[in-house]
Amino acid sequence: MTVLRRAVLAAAALVMATGVFVVPVSPTAAAPSDPIPLAASHPVLLVVDTSGSMGDDDVAGVQKIEGAKTGLLRLLNRLPQQTVMGLRHYPAGSGGCDTGEEVIDVAKRAPASMSAEIRTLTASGDTPTAEALQAAGEDLLRNGFTEATIIVVSDGQSTCADPCPVARKLISSGLSVTIDTIGFSLAADDPAHQELTCLSDATGGTYTPADSADSLADRLSQFGEAIVSLDAKAAGTFYPESQTELEVTATVTNSSSQLVTDVRVDLRFLPGASAGAPAVVAPLRILGNLEAGKRREVSWRVPMTTAKTQGELKYTARAISSGARPVEKGGTVKLRAGLSIDDAGKLFQDADHVVVLGDSFSSGEGGGRYEEAMGACHRSPNTYAVQLFGQARVTNLACSGAVVKDHSDPNYGRAEDGTSPLRSQRAQLKDVDDIDLVMLTMGGNDVHFADIITNCAAGVGCDGLLICTGRQIPSLKASCEAEASANPVFWEFALGDLRTQLVEYYKTVLGETGAAPVVVLPYVNVVPVDDRGANACFSGLPGVSRQELELIRWLQGELNRKIASAVAEVRDSGTADAGSRLHYAAEVETAVLPNHTICDTRDPWVVPIGEKLNGREKNELVHPTAAGYQAIAGALLRWSSRENPPPLDDSVPIPASYLNTGVNAIGGAVDGVKGWIDDRVDAVREIDLSGPLRNFTAPAGRPITLFGSGYAPGVLVTVGIASTMQTLGSAYADENGEVRLTVTVPAELGGDHTVYAAGFDPDGNYLVQGQALEVTDPPIWGSLGVGLLGALLILGGWLVVRVAWRRRQAVPDAA
Repeated sequence: MTVLRRAVLAAAALVMATGVFVVPVSPTAAAPSDPIPLAASHPVLLVVDTSGSMGDDDVAGVQKIEGAKTGLLRLLNRLPQQTVMGLRHYPAGSGGCDTGEEVIDVAKRAPASMSAEIRTLTASGDTPTAEALQAAGEDLLRNGFTEATIIVVSDGQSTCADPCPVARKLISSGLSVTIDTIGFSLAADDPAHQELTCLSDATGGTYTPADSADSLADRLSQFGEAIVSLDAKAAGTFYPESQTELEVTATVTNSSSQLVTDVRVDLRFLPGASAGAPAVVAPLRILGNLEAGKRREVSWRVPMTTAKTQGELKYTARAISSGARPVEKGGTVKLRAGLSIDDAGKLFQDADHVVVLGDSFSSGEGGGRYEEAMGACHRSPNTYAVQLFGQARVTNLACSGAVVKDHSDPNYGRAEDGTSPLRSQRAQLKDVDDIDLVMLTMGGNDVHFADIITNCAAGVGCDGLLICTGRQIPSLKASCEAEASANPVFWEFALGDLRTQLVEYYKTVLGETGAAPVVVLPYVNVVPVDDRGANACFSGLPGVSRQELELIRWLQGELNRKIASAVAEVRDSGTADAGSRLHYAAEVETAVLPNHTICDTRDPWVVPIGEKLNGREKNELVHPTAAGYQAIAGALLRWSSRENPPPLDDSVPIPASYLNTGVNAIGGAVDGVKGWIDDRVDAVREIDLSGPLRNFTAPAGRPITLFGSGYAPGVLVTVGIASTMQTLGSAYADENGEVRLTVTVPAELGGDHTVYAAGFDPDGNYLVQGQALEVTDPPIWGSLGVGLLGALLILGGWLVVRVAWRRRQAVPDAA
């Protein structure tokens, strides 16, 4: 019977028995003994020293070459069937520095033929380890392999070139190689120990000494095992009152030279722990195959449904796979009530005096118990900084409704003492001494973030720009019509301008706060980041469609990305030591996720819109509650434990009191003279935004007064330049629903623009009023006068500071 006939009959029998068709292999197919260099394979190549010294006996009286062959045969039997392996011994002849001989080509494991080759090995010649290793790597690359494990077995130091540089050369040539080395029957002082250790260290491998043939066989057999290691970690402390999820991360590593298949990891909490055992959603994670030397990370976010605030949680992660022994790793998490600054990092623990700047998300809007003495800023003792550091250590200068310009310009729409306008945050900052830490949020009001969400729920619709919902101002009508279907384009333009403003704002704050670290917070995600659908958000955001919810989600993410980008730009610039002083607390963004957003009816940590509210209460909408600010404080606490504090400047600066005195005097004099000159050259214009449409003019860099009416009493009204999406200020409407606010026309502005005022009317509708404004060049005489006077005052101020500093140096320190 011919070979072909036997193959056909065997195939027919298999079809009848199993129903599986078998296709005969073409006679031109590769023979089983041919190399099979598969790109996806991770081969194991044995490089064995067969020099003359391997003919000596080991400590047990067994010839070392025989012990090596026994170990190699045991390894061959233990390797998985799919293993791709090869064998090179060195030297090839009786001496010299040759490259050795590859007696088993790199191919799939074939026990019969490979064991026969191993048994033919004999001991003779020198020890050209470097040359053999170089040839082994070149053969692997030539056969298409890009990664491999090489196992070097040697009983002595190389007698030719140094092998350690060869290992680094192989890696640089494109071969991702791990070299494991075994020192066989070496004396304690043999230089080969160091040589073999260098090889393994250079490639992330291991070095193991083997005193006898038995220990060599044991060590070699271990390379035939699939070994998986596991590491699991979670935060050591969890605050149930301010956190919603516990994150547990497991890292699985294939620490063997074999492919590990069907890797699975699961997580469980032990019910016997004092704080109970929370349920893990989807506890089993399937990772698939894991190649030799590779690692994979998987995380669980476990909702904490326990009502306990004390005790311990105990968790265990377990990794199982085909061919490797199961491994487990566990840990303990302590539950703590409230917040403790003792758990913070050095950045916070070193701060005795904290200054808070920015807008409503820092002042504490939504947190209640407002300090009415602070004007209409809605500063709350429940804001994140006070909950974290305590009232005595915090100076809160943040103000609800603040925009970027409120840092440098006074707010004429709010009274600080009943009559005077609210001073700029910069002016208030000058009254503060000994600043150890600055925390802030800024930018949300500049793009009307909270108003947009409230407007969506009010039924006006938020898929168009807010300033387009008012009466159609001719200069704005074309832009609104052109962008009506391209909402993201509008907001990308607005956010891009905001990023530029924030870069300058952060630089300014850094320059005004000495050596104190400045922590910029993102805005907390008030809506879910996952797609729960519009129905899940009906109570918190009534009337919001699925598309509008997606817009809000996009806008909150994009706003924070612009803030983070601005921080990164300032850090990279190195301005005012910004690389080490400016920080971005990214963890704040997810502080109320996933179960306490405005869409969660059970326990929202964000003030929901619900039924329409009138008056000042509207300003609290879409802001964190007291519990929400506690969650933000908890996120800051966790973030600080990972953020490295900035290095301290050991140099002795000019005392801040001298600098502040000089700067304040110069700045006050310049501002006073500038106002005196400009007021006589060009009077302040008042623009009635609610009156008949007309064209107004005003010079750049000069103040204008904007008037609007028809708003709900006590509601926050924002004014700005619509054509550039730049917010100029905000003020609360009086008891008649009127607002009058003096702002400064941006100095860089020119040409035709539109000024607007926007806020809610008594019926809960979003009211936008505006007028066309032509911005002309600033008064030349006032600018020239101020420039000359400013130069003189700066020179005089420098002399004052210099004299004061010299006098201080001349006075000896008190005992």
